[in-house]
Amino acid sequence: MKLDSLWFGQAALAALGDVAFAVAVGSALIGAWLANDGAKSVIAPSHPAWRQSLRSLAVAAAVLVLADVGWLVYQAAAMSGAGLRGAFGAIPLVLEQTHVGHAWAVACGGALLLFAVALARPSGPLAGALLALATLVVAAGKASLGHAADSGAFSAAVGVQTVHVAATATWAGS
Repeated sequence: MKLDSLWFGQAALAALGDVAFAVAVGSALIGAWLANDGAKSVIAPSHPAWRQSLRSLAVAAAVLVLADVGWLVYQAAAMSGAGLRGAFGAIPLVLEQTHVGHAWAVACGGALLLFAVALARPSGPLAGALLALATLVVAAGKASLGHAADSGAFSAAVGVQTVHVAATATWAGS
């Protein structure tokens, strides 16, 4: 590991993505809790808090997507050795031919689903199911980017790490 600007950029964007993921999960959970408590009614005292949780979810999901995209640029630069200018040319190769690219696609796909659900604002059981699915997909992608993937993409280690990432986001975001 070489501690250079690429490493620091990757670390900063990974941390930003982790914080955004936790805020998104926490906002979704708080929003669901407030909605079940009657906050959807305009006259409910908790209505402003419920609306803020929806806004926080959308902003956090957008930040997560942007952090994921930025991280991929830095990762492609580091993997190709071409620096940030050459990173964009390496991105297709990273996505198509590396485990990191495949795992990133899963994580970013989940982040995009989370963002789409946040913007659509569905209600009821459908909203909960879509948010849970998006959360698990993001967690699985993030787990597959870490050391657990050394055991294989569909290993027990990745499964345990997925649960860990989702639980950590739930705990930190709530």
